[in-house]
Amino acid sequence: MHIHQSDPTKKREIKFKASCLKETLDFFHEMGLDPISRVKAPRISYELGKIDFDIDSFPFIPPFLEIDIEHIREEGYTVESLLKKLGLENNPVVEMGTEDIHKLYHVDYFDAYQVVEEEKENKEVMKK
Repeated sequence: MHIHQSDPTKKREIKFKASCLKETLDFFHEMGLDPISRVKAPRISYELGKIDFDIDSFPFIPPFLEIDIEHIREEGYTVESLLKKLGLENNPVVEMGTEDIHKLYHVDYFDAYQVVEEEKENKEVMKK
């Protein structure tokens, strides 16, 4: 089980919506950026008030539950009381990112999902 702390001192990220995937990929390509990894992992999401739960199923590791606890106090819980309510209090809990979870299973995230040169070349041919 993975707890996503939403603590800006631990991890900083910017999220935004892309209205059209192709336009976004083209924009990055025009900036000289090409994909280094591609992951197709099913995700099932749930909500309890403002608390988000995601079950991610990556190809090389067992499925794991991610809980975003940014609003946990606002919803009247502590991590311990939430886990107890869900019957998950006896499961291992970690505060780490997806790449680190892969390392627990001796899988290098970027090696496992890297975009191979052949795939990049095929993309260039398709654009022409």
